[in-house]
Amino acid sequence: MATTLLIERIIQGINYSAVAFGLSLAGAIYGHFYFSILLLFLSGVAITKESIRLREPDFIFIAVTSLMLLISMTSAFERNAYYEFLPLGFIYALSVYIFFIIKANYNHIHQTLGVVIVCFVISSFDLILGVLTEDTVTSLGLIEQSITAAFVVPNDYALFVIAMPLFSYSLKSFPIGIKRWLIPFLYITGLITAVSLNSRLCLLLLLISLALEYRLYTSFMKRHVIALLILIAILSVILTPDFFDKVQSLPTSRIPLWDAAIHQIARHPWLGMGIDSFSDFYANHISATSYSDLITVDRRLMPWPHNIFLEISASFGLLVAALFAAGMIAFFTSYSTLTGRFGFSIRSTACLFILAGLVELTYLRIYPVLIVVFLASVQVAHASNQIGSE
Repeated sequence: MATTLLIERIIQGINYSAVAFGLSLAGAIYGHFYFSILLLFLSGVAITKESIRLREPDFIFIAVTSLMLLISMTSAFERNAYYEFLPLGFIYALSVYIFFIIKANYNHIHQTLGVVIVCFVISSFDLILGVLTEDTVTSLGLIEQSITAAFVVPNDYALFVIAMPLFSYSLKSFPIGIKRWLIPFLYITGLITAVSLNSRLCLLLLLISLALEYRLYTSFMKRHVIALLILIAILSVILTPDFFDKVQSLPTSRIPLWDAAIHQIARHPWLGMGIDSFSDFYANHISATSYSDLITVDRRLMPWPHNIFLEISASFGLLVAALFAAGMIAFFTSYSTLTGRFGFSIRSTACLFILAGLVELTYLRIYPVLIVVFLASVQVAHASNQIGSE
């Protein structure tokens, strides 16, 4: 009888649209594209009875997103690159659809994030067990054989780290006993993955997110546990294979990439050169440019300049980049009215995204796009709710 009552209480508190949306995000993260789209559709079906009233912030979001699409398609049309219409239209439709789902589930968004956490924890057990049975924890092959293989690319795993403050917010519905072991588990799993990938960016973001969420974690976790996590993270950074060699090359290896992107922007400043145009331009640029011996030139095929703001400017022009930058600025102006854990988590996530975006991220992968759309949609939903309550 007690078990039945417990199950009924849990079911009564579930928002099925928010849960389906969380499963859809998890499906996208783990590479199950069609399954993710199906769950995204089901999430929309589950909110058909909800009344969604559009207000001024909603129209602004749709108008700005539409303007970015129009400029990008104009760029493609001018270059006769009609093949870009389909991916651009798909990203636009997906962004607007996700926006409406988040708007309808704004008060249950912690359930969406909680589902993603649960999926990651389940998949991470495979990785942890693998580490315990292997001779070394730095085997990339070990990562690739686990379900956590979705994060074998540092660019992708960095996005999970960026979302850590949002995951912390979602823990508000978890019992304190679960919180005490769940956060260390997530960080330790992140450290294993980041060290295995020799990813200094991920380790740096882990440290920063841990520092940003310090006050939250002290509410349910002992200080010496947090200090131990920080110590492990620092040691992991220092003991990463070839750490000192990488430290010497990393500050200069980005210079040729950013230099090529700036030259690409200068050539077509207003409409850009299109999707996935950087790799060829970069190869030609470094062949025609001589750099100092102090600068490391990466001569591999480089699909993006490791700076999402320069990349957007080079691909779609300064007009689209200006709209994107205005949206990022709006994160901080709009969220200044948010108080408590949710507002702080949103701002922390935006800060981590900007930091990572300056040295790594790309729009050519789905995860940065999801993070940006998620942040923008929550921002607009919050502003819209404020207007509705006045």
